[in-house]
Amino acid sequence: MKPPQEASVDIYKASQKAYNNALQHKEYQIPAYVWKNCMSSYLTVKKFLGHPNTCRLLNGWNPLMEKKNMMLLTAEWRKNNPPPPKQVPRPAPVASSSNSNVKKQPQAEKRAKGRNQPKA
Repeated sequence: MKPPQEASVDIYKASQKAYNNALQHKEYQIPAYVWKNCMSSYLTVKKFLGHPNTCRLLNGWNPLMEKKNMMLLTAEWRKNNPPPPKQVPRPAPVASSSNSNVKKQPQAEKRAKGRNQPKA
């Protein structure tokens, strides 16, 4: 079993590979999610290795510097692939005099207690 520090370094390397694969295959909607994972693992590794050693692990790759590139690519992807339009729900039919298919329910007579009662 690996020590936790080595395991976190492996996670950092794997998340960077996943980020680069997404960019290489031009799947621009994915890097934003993968970048967050890279950033959290980078911060974890940086705590025990320090910034210079952490950057040396991946030949100078730094998720802080990559954020700007990722944001530009994501914005470009969103511009080229707009979301589908939202469908507006249709209102339910309303009973009116022009709508003969909908029948109105008969209303029962309302009686107030104590009024209009025959005296004995």
